[in-house]
Amino acid sequence: MILVTGGTGFLGRELVRQLVKHGEKVRVLTRKKVTLPYVESVYADITNPDSLDDAMKGVDIVYHLAALVNHFAPESLLELVNVQGSRNVIRAAIKNKVKRVIYCSSVSSERGGGSTVYGKSKIKAEKEVLKYANKIPIIVIRPGPMYDRERKMLRWPVKIAKYFHIFGFFVPDITIHIASRNNVVKAMLLAKKRGIPGHIYTVCDAEPVKRTLLSSIICKKARALPIPIPYHLIYPFLYVSALFSETLKKIFKIRPFLTRGYIRVLMRERRYDISLAKKELGYKPNSTKKDFADAVESILRS
Repeated sequence: MILVTGGTGFLGRELVRQLVKHGEKVRVLTRKKVTLPYVESVYADITNPDSLDDAMKGVDIVYHLAALVNHFAPESLLELVNVQGSRNVIRAAIKNKVKRVIYCSSVSSERGGGSTVYGKSKIKAEKEVLKYANKIPIIVIRPGPMYDRERKMLRWPVKIAKYFHIFGFFVPDITIHIASRNNVVKAMLLAKKRGIPGHIYTVCDAEPVKRTLLSSIICKKARALPIPIPYHLIYPFLYVSALFSETLKKIFKIRPFLTRGYIRVLMRERRYDISLAKKELGYKPNSTKKDFADAVESILRS
């Protein structure tokens, strides 16, 4: 039996589909009553350790994907879900003699990734999980920034490009290294049998790309006019907006809509080393050019 936390989320849904397709018995941990085809669903909350024992019974492998992915969430909530929740899952797995845990971390855990409160929480969560590596086999997967046809951050720009026939993008260009959901799930499945306990596998598309490649694909598929936007013109507005948002947070204790740390994340060059995943997992990722184009075409057809 395989237990998937976060099995109803963006990554978890596809992982569950693929596990079922491969003939695995799958149990999905949920916080609300849902009916899922071909899988067993069980109510539990990773922030409540007492609720996890029933979910873990008879389980051989745990995929721990559940997390709060929000760069603007309160630090206390990120600590509760991402750090304490992960600790609870690992302890419950040890208690119930689970044979292997595959933990979904993030490239935010790599050097320079702690620019936002979310990034800091993932760094802390990964360290917390690996504290138990001497008590239970743990494999860590660090996905790059993910995309797919279901991702709202991709759907909206593509839909706008389709209906208005224009698409704006920042210049000068930067190099980024992203990950299709298909590639990440591929690595997750390989880690089940080939992952070496205690090892951390960074998972992205086959190679880094220039961000303008993504813009050109959207413009070509949506038949939109590309509109370059000089970053130095819009940066002052973004910076002032972030300062204003952070000030409102301090005064009124409300969630910010933008932070300076998040601006740094958006404009940072990204190149990640996926060689260990290729060597030890046999990971053979698709290129961004292929998977991104497939995702855009799927959105345009919907």
